[in-house]
Amino acid sequence: MFFPQVEVMDFESSLLDIHHLYGNQLSDELIEFFTAYADSELSELEIELTVNYYGNITQPESLEKICSSREIIEIHQYLGFLEDYVVHFEISKGFVETQHLCPVALSYDSLYLISLSGVHSGKVYHADNGDFGIGLVCNSLKDFKKLVGLS
Repeated sequence: MFFPQVEVMDFESSLLDIHHLYGNQLSDELIEFFTAYADSELSELEIELTVNYYGNITQPESLEKICSSREIIEIHQYLGFLEDYVVHFEISKGFVETQHLCPVALSYDSLYLISLSGVHSGKVYHADNGDFGIGLVCNSLKDFKKLVGLS
């Protein structure tokens, strides 16, 4: 059985900082998701998701935990590598707009991110450690929650 970690107060107290970093683009649905699940460990569930990388490459990827508010804030400063992936892997802006991505979950060597706005708003992506680049996991937070067993 899955039990979320208690980080509600920390997330709520950090919400203004997170809103500032992401230009007040966090949806009510995403705030509810983080309020309920922020910092939840999922590794014992042995979740494996199918990621569809640009260029028609499909790869299974693990998921360890939902980001804490501290991780969302700390990771933000390093998200420039996503644009490096776009260049290196020749990923089309028609596939992902990295400037709109916000961390949502982690594995041991990669990130899951949600698009907060733009033409891909709501889609959940995976950024690996550099082997494949950025891949699409699903088209909505609701779908992501189903895939990881949180709904």
